[in-house]
Amino acid sequence: MSENKQQQTEAGKIGKKFESSMKQLTALLSGQALYTPLKLETDDIQAAVAELAKEEKEELVKEFKLKAKELIREKRNFDSFVKTQKKELEKKVEEKQKAFTDQAGKLFGIVKNIQGIEKSYTETIKATDGSVMTPDAEEEELSIED
Repeated sequence: MSENKQQQTEAGKIGKKFESSMKQLTALLSGQALYTPLKLETDDIQAAVAELAKEEKEELVKEFKLKAKELIREKRNFDSFVKTQKKELEKKVEEKQKAFTDQAGKLFGIVKNIQGIEKSYTETIKATDGSVMTPDAEEEELSIED
């Protein structure tokens, strides 16, 4: 027999055994002991099934409580983390705003100096009795002083 046929035969046997087991389990749990004679009464089986269901439910409730507690702890840690990060961000924003304001102040100081120079030039020109010296007048004045 080829290896492939042998694997198919094994798979078929396993499948049939699985179906048989499921039928027996279904019959047992539903109180219909059709396949093998049982020493337990139907009421005992139903009580056992109810007890199994109760135990599984209790286990799930316990697991839920643990997971819920863990999740609440994680949320508190998250909230604390967010609060800390927000404070750090606010501090960094404040630092950047201060640095920007300092740079803007320096720029405004340069503008003020420019305005001061213009004003100084204007006042200097006005101080010469309203006359503006021409290059020729400058040479004449220089030659007089010599």
